[in-house]
Amino acid sequence: MVKAIIFDVDGTLLDTERIYMRAWLEAGALFGYMIPDEALLKTRAVNAKTAAACFKEFCGSEFPYETIRKERERISERIIEETPGQGLLMPDAQETLKWLKEQGLN
Repeated sequence: MVKAIIFDVDGTLLDTERIYMRAWLEAGALFGYMIPDEALLKTRAVNAKTAAACFKEFCGSEFPYETIRKERERISERIIEETPGQGLLMPDAQETLKWLKEQGLN
């Protein structure tokens, strides 16, 4: 019998959601937009078309989604590079991986 655990890394092992939210705020500010928390929460795990419509709803129809999204990607990469490895981990990620390994699931 094959035993395995499958999960994605983004938001499961690594706390990327916090980084992406911070990056959206920074990118928006560079272009003069104050992105409300509600917009950030409503655009988690949605496709680009839905996210663009949401940001335009909250920030105005002229919100340059693609331009700000590209800047958000650049800022996210910078934050990830500047953050020590342990700072990227979700709470209890290491303990969970250790426990899985002890159970023979590695």
